[in-house]
Amino acid sequence: ALVLDSGGIICDLVCSDDSLLPDGHEAWIGRHWIDTVSPDSRPKVEALLAESDSGTASRWRQVNHPSPGGTDLPILYSTIRIGGEGRIVAIGRDLRATATLQQSLLLAQQSMERDYSRLRHIEGRYRLLFKMSSDAILIVDTASLKIQEANPAAIHMLSNGAPIVGQTLLAHLDEESIRPVESLLSRLQATGRADDLRVRLRDDRR
Repeated sequence: ALVLDSGGIICDLVCSDDSLLPDGHEAWIGRHWIDTVSPDSRPKVEALLAESDSGTASRWRQVNHPSPGGTDLPILYSTIRIGGEGRIVAIGRDLRATATLQQSLLLAQQSMERDYSRLRHIEGRYRLLFKMSSDAILIVDTASLKIQEANPAAIHMLSNGAPIVGQTLLAHLDEESIRPVESLLSRLQATGRADDLRVRLRDDRR
């Protein structure tokens, strides 16, 4: 808590936790409150002093005090004018824990953005390889066996360029190849591995 005169000069201060205030805070007494805060907080101090004239407590505002260690001390202040001499009391709440959480959140967000950017880069390379590959590549849903994605080589091989996404894989195979493919996919789901399998296409039996 800061006790200020009508001109905003600090007359006294008290704190429940001596470790909260930066070294040398005793020198604040006799100085203008606005001179003890960082430049970006000066307009907030001016607003707190102006609002104290209303006779009611001001809105809470975060004010940062510079410290010798280089890390600003964030305090949430509200002011109220008391007594007949125009004295002002500024009540402050320690925001260091909140500032630490905000910093952790910012670092986590930056890390997520870097990871997202890296994933987009990987996906872009995958899309390019998927599109440019001369091998036919299909991405198939394991439950329905519907084709979710197909590269140009696969589309050309299975349908001569006609859309095939959404169709079932088995619809493009010769009847004799359907059961072996179903068995292959069952083993793949069960073990994560499967041997190569030669199949024939439905229309031209390639």
